[in-house]
Amino acid sequence: MAPTPNGMIAKENYDESYVSAGNWRLFVSKVRQAGNVIIGRKTFEVALASGVFPIGGVLNVVMTSKKIENRWGGKVLFTSRSPREVIGLLKKKGYGMAIVAGGSLVNTSFLKQKLVDELHLDLQPEVFGKGTPLFVEESFDAKLRLLGTTKLSKNEVQVRYRVLKK
Repeated sequence: MAPTPNGMIAKENYDESYVSAGNWRLFVSKVRQAGNVIIGRKTFEVALASGVFPIGGVLNVVMTSKKIENRWGGKVLFTSRSPREVIGLLKKKGYGMAIVAGGSLVNTSFLKQKLVDELHLDLQPEVFGKGTPLFVEESFDAKLRLLGTTKLSKNEVQVRYRVLKK
């Protein structure tokens, strides 16, 4: 995820133009390494409108309860399955890792069901007051252990955390 220091992952109108091109390249590289990416319907709509959907060479999983015509064939899976079922499906398909890439509801649902092992946060050098938060307001908590930090550019830092299992 590429949040701002105050935890926003998109501006009020789902604008993600503040995310650097270098950060996008790093994200796509990680997605290709995993072979898949999991997103929600709103993230799908934003990515489609901006021309970055689907990410080539990987399975793009879109979690939605809406019926959406799949015009991309086997590269895209639209599903209303639970996060646990999606992970089970990916395991059956031979994937050893999954990239959960938002939005807020998807991020929250995977973390709440304790399906997240690591958080990679690429902090963007901008702050704004209204937008889409990294997680929705719900009752949940997760303890984290810092795995490391990496300076990505002059103004960007990646912070990696292990999600501790209780």
